[in-house]
This record gives sequence, structure tokens and C-alpha cells, in this order.
Amino acid sequence: MNWDLMGWAQKRADALAERAAVNQSQPINHDDMYEGAPAWAVEKKHNLAESPNYQSGTYWFGPEALFIGFPQTGQSSHNPIQSWYSELSAPAGSSRQGYGHYLTEVSNLADTAGMASAQVTSGRWEGATIVVLEIGYTGNHSDRGTTQSVSDALKQYVGYTYTVKYHANGGNGSMDDQKFDMDSTVPLYGNRFTRTGYQFSGWNTKKDGSGTQYSDYNPIYNIANAGEVVDLYAQWTPNTYTVYFYSGGTGSGGGSSRSFTYYQALNLPNPADVGISSINGTFTSWNTEYDG
Repeated sequence: MNWDLMGWAQKRADALAERAAVNQSQPINHDDMYEGAPAWAVEKKHNLAESPNYQSGTYWFGPEALFIGFPQTGQSSHNPIQSWYSELSAPAGSSRQGYGHYLTEVSNLADTAGMASAQVTSGRWEGATIVVLEIGYTGNHSDRGTTQSVSDALKQYVGYTYTVKYHANGGNGSMDDQKFDMDSTVPLYGNRFTRTGYQFSGWNTKKDGSGTQYSDYNPIYNIANAGEVVDLYAQWTPNTYTVYFYSGGTGSGGGSSRSFTYYQALNLPNPADVGISSINGTFTSWNTEYDG
């Protein structure tokens, strides 16, 4: 696996996932195939013709194979590898998605590849997985990215990032997970949760606020080890409000105020406690209107 090609495949997968969200009839295609490709792959068309296996005057195909489906169903037809493999024995026609796609998967001109996936987040294809395979020839050139075995590349790829998950913690709404590359400083997402009667006051690694506190858009650096997940919980401060007390028609004095906290039960004061005395009558209750 080649890291340059893996990066290219990831950019393609992300772009196609956005396309699939709005293009139901043709969610994936090879338009803009070279978007995000490393310069060495674009300038010489993946260098496939440099391969010692290339025969002058013949066609070579590539470099991209695409898949969209729902691997979570467990069906072989929704497994990208099984789907591509089924094309190798398929007769020419609709089951074989064109010779370019077909020969990309079995190219004897490529000596490395990159593969990545992305998930569609909305629209008819919501929940579908897009997988992109890019191939290339690097030979002995040191300026064509780092090439590793599949197992070593996967270990490094999976272990190079950590994930932050955001929790409403009593609030409403949803927020996407956020991935961070190791050894990079990136701000946290801004809060998108809401809670009636409360103001957002930051993030904390503990629900009760006893952990590490972070502010909105707080730049963070390596707050977890590679491959780990950090849970951040929204912290909420209840709103306070002020109530003014007046004497009404049968008393005198008043105008004093008391502060109260949202969702915190407290008894209202007696009239005397807020400087109100009765002239003619007995206190019965408070009312939001002067005439009761």
C-alpha cells in the first residue's frame, strides 16, 4: 500500500460520499478522478507504462475502481472485495463494469495501491459505504510516497488518528464525531446542542464536570493516544432570572426583587420580606397582573 495513493483514495471517497448525498441516480462515477491525486500520479498517468511488464503499443487501464453498497448487511454483494472479484469472471456486459474498471483490479502493471472508504450521511444512499481503489507504479523512485505491506499500512493508518465524540448530556440535538491526526493542533467543534433554560458552558471529559474542561473551539493537541476515543460532555449552567414584587391595590411599599435559578424550586417570599405592608386586607397570593 502506498501512502500517497491512500491519501488520494480517501479524498476521492470523501468527495463521492458528498456526491451520493445529492445525486441519487448516479452516486459514483470517475468524473474528477484526479482530484487529490499526487503530482507523480497525475503527470505521468500513474506511471503504469513504466512497468517492466508493459508492452509497447498496448492499452493500459486504471487507475480507479469504485464501490457503493451496504457492507453492514453482511451480504456478499455488498462487500467491495467480493463485488470486484465477481467481475473477474463476469462475461462482458452489465455485470462487468467496463474494461477500465475490470483491468484496474487485476493490473499487472501496478506495483502498489491505495484504498479508502467514506460513508454517505444523507439522501437516498444514507448509510451506504463508498470504497475507492487507486493503483500506480512506483518502481525504485523514492519521491513517490511511502510504500508498505498491507498489514503495516493498516496498523499505521488506523493508529494515526484519535476520535472525539460529543454528547448532549441533557441537551437536545446531535453532533458528528471529530477525528484528529496525531501531533497536530486542531480546534474542537463548536457546540450545536441546546437545552431549554440553560447556557452552554464548555466541554468536559466527565458528565458531572469533574474531569478535564475544554471551551468551544478549544485548540487541542494529542489529548488521546492513537486509535482511542475521547468522550466530551456538554456542560450546562442554568439561567437566572429576576422577579420584582409590588404591593398591588391594598398594600404599600414593594419594588424589591429576588433572583431565581431556572429549574430550582424555591418558595416565594412573604410580603413583609420584600418591604410590603398591608393597608386594608389579608395577603392571599402573588399574581403576574396588578388586578389579580
